[in-house]
Amino acid sequence: MASPTPSSPLMLPSDLPLSYLAEGAANIVYTLPPNSFPSIPYPVLLRLSKTLPSRIPVSTSHGLYTSLINTLLPAQYLIHQTLVSVHPELIARANSALHDFEAAGKRRQKRVGVYLATDEPNALLVEDMRPDVARREVLLEFKPKWLVQSRSAPVGAKRCRTCALRARNQLLRRRKGKAAEKWVFCPLELVCGDEGRVEDVIGKVVRGRLDQAGVKRVMGFLGKAGVLERVRDLQVRMDGKGVLEADVWGQDFRVAMTVRDCSVFLKVPVEGEMQLRLADLDLKSAGEGKAERWKALERELIDDGWYMGTEKDPESDKTWCQALLS
Repeated sequence: MASPTPSSPLMLPSDLPLSYLAEGAANIVYTLPPNSFPSIPYPVLLRLSKTLPSRIPVSTSHGLYTSLINTLLPAQYLIHQTLVSVHPELIARANSALHDFEAAGKRRQKRVGVYLATDEPNALLVEDMRPDVARREVLLEFKPKWLVQSRSAPVGAKRCRTCALRARNQLLRRRKGKAAEKWVFCPLELVCGDEGRVEDVIGKVVRGRLDQAGVKRVMGFLGKAGVLERVRDLQVRMDGKGVLEADVWGQDFRVAMTVRDCSVFLKVPVEGEMQLRLADLDLKSAGEGKAERWKALERELIDDGWYMGTEKDPESDKTWCQALLS
């Protein structure tokens, strides 16, 4: 294994064993043999980038993460990541395995046909937040989404931006013959300041994996950490005009959109300190039509009545966001 220098990241061995764990739209995550990197003081997973038109080079994304995101949110709650170099043979081997997965019907249909970028020389070792079975840890994972109402939303809106989008998406799913997604929670409730309502939302996130005492522990931890409030405040600070009037190409607005799509990982042991990390904080790109889609979607939510609850969908859930009405 090549040693890193101040100007070059660690080169991963071309024969490093990889085990497919999960994938999203832009990346695939692999598990590695235990203690593959003894110099890194936390367990790691390998994250490799897919071939996408909107892909930002990993070194650029990592540089923005360390120089920008790390300065805007509490560093102790951000997922740790290390930039590494990858050998083309490693990528070729992983892509070959993806083809085998597809042939065996083991890859989700919507991911079929998109493979790892062969022209990307870098990857990330990211902190492994999977729960420790020996400690009987429970892992809570959720996306807080928009923790404050969209500044473009009409006055008197009955739904927040996240709930308006969910209601609209339910209609689209029905039109495609798909089952409705279970309504999870209104993100505004997470930071509403009402203990009873926050406890109710945490209970929905927990989904029966913790008892009521555990729910209260989680609520107390989140309240003390204040991380969600920091994310909310950053959303407000970085988007002062709303999607329709903002400079959607500007860095501030792209930061706002980034933290609106971050993930929370919270490991809850039976006893001892909880561990929280914010992830999925690669700075959003406005290219490849994203800027136009952001604006078009906001206009649709306004014009079709999804914010106000006047949408022409007799089957939609007419549950309003209490944080907006109280």
